[in-house]
Amino acid sequence: MSSFFLPKGSRPPAELNRRLWDRHRIECWTSTWNGRGLLRLSIQGYNYEADLQRLIIKPTTVKDQP
Repeated sequence: MSSFFLPKGSRPPAELNRRLWDRHRIECWTSTWNGRGLLRLSIQGYNYEADLQRLIIKPTTVKDQP
């Protein structure tokens, strides 16, 4: 399990979480800490390589762009 700060100008964490699910079927934890967005990833033994490939997302998924 690892947590990452989202880049400045990123979508709000709740919106990013919804967008990741709607577009990629990725379920992850997002939150805000000290005014910065956080994304936490957890990979378990039941995940497959194809699951990990879906984590490679375009920057437009994270950045606040249409």
